[in-house]
Amino acid sequence: MTDEFYLAAVPEPRTILGLRLRPLSLGHLLLLHRVKSAFVTADEGEPAYHDLALSVLICSQTWEQNIATFDDQDLPEFMRRWHDQLTGADSFWVKIGFRKFRPIDLQSKCLEFADYLKEGSKIPDYDFNPGDFRELAVPSIELIKVTLMRDLHISESEILDRSWALCLWDHVVLKALNNEVKMYGRDAKEQALAAAEQLAENIKSGKFHGNS
Repeated sequence: MTDEFYLAAVPEPRTILGLRLRPLSLGHLLLLHRVKSAFVTADEGEPAYHDLALSVLICSQTWEQNIATFDDQDLPEFMRRWHDQLTGADSFWVKIGFRKFRPIDLQSKCLEFADYLKEGSKIPDYDFNPGDFRELAVPSIELIKVTLMRDLHISESEILDRSWALCLWDHVVLKALNNEVKMYGRDAKEQALAAAEQLAENIKSGKFHGNS
């Protein structure tokens, strides 16, 4: 669990479509939901290139940079030039037919970005009593944002660029400190799963007899 925390705090660097991604942040997720990115919605099927490109662009910038980008009237032209640079379509030799257009492996790039989201959204293992929680009709992003702003005195501008995985860790740790949840290591989880599987096998084979 210790290594998982450090990885959440300082994730491995990622580059997709030629852009260096920042650690997945709370603000990134908010914007991905705002633009209805296929990577955070329940839509089935492979995302289109423009969906991947916009999602990658969002995650390569800070919150303030993204807001400025969305207000930029030249954004469509930037997206076109970016695509042409990736594919070589802006090359004189491609235009006159001396070199081939470089296709983008959309499937592999989508898988890379999906893995980036998965790694950036890992949460520590914990257990809780469902009866101790009350349901709130707000997105989990907003719940965690407000909780951390209240308990850690983090400003909204700071938390929007904060690592999402680190936010999740802080949220769980705060609940653990209040005895609302119980955190446990991955080894304990794997041991419990192994014991459950062995119990199921014993029952299936007739080796389980009451408390014996």
